[in-house]
Amino acid sequence: MQSANTNIPHHQTSHLEHLQASEQQNYIKEAINRHPPRERLMITLYYLDEKSIWEIEEITGLSESNIKIKLFRARKVLEEQLRFLL
Repeated sequence: MQSANTNIPHHQTSHLEHLQASEQQNYIKEAINRHPPRERLMITLYYLDEKSIWEIEEITGLSESNIKIKLFRARKVLEEQLRFLL
């Protein structure tokens, strides 16, 4: 079975892949921005800035369990939003 990109030159394929990745990043940012400010901060710190739960605890003053719960709930909402957007 041939892939859809078989007849497309390699430089165009990688340009298309770059555009798709860029478009996906825009949708992810849009979905994150739909969250309330505190959840948006935690998502950004944990997933984009790669901060640990402990570091987020220090920054926000929330407990570890509270952060984990909020991240879990935010992930669920984010997943639903991305399903809709993508």
